[in-house]
Amino acid sequence: MVMALLLAAPVYAEKPSADARFDKTGDGLVDAEDWKQMRDEEKQAYAMDSLRELGLDPEAGVGEGKTRADRYLEGLRSVYGP
Repeated sequence: MVMALLLAAPVYAEKPSADARFDKTGDGLVDAEDWKQMRDEEKQAYAMDSLRELGLDPEAGVGEGKTRADRYLEGLRSVYGP
C-alpha cells in the first residue's frame, strides 16, 4: 500500500538556482569570471532572481527612487565591476 502511494505521488522538478542558471564557467556559482561574460540584461535578471530566491521582493522600493534590485545590482557591480 505504501509503495503504491509513493509511486503515485507527483514528482516536482526543482528549478535550478540563479547561480546555476547564470553560471558561464561551469562551476555552479556566479563569480567575477561569469560576471564579465554576462550582458547587462543577464546581470539584471540574475539580481532579480537571486533576490526572489531569498524570499525578497526585487521591486520593493528602498528610497531615492530605487528598488531592492537596483541596490543589489549596484552592490554586485561594486564587487565584480560594471
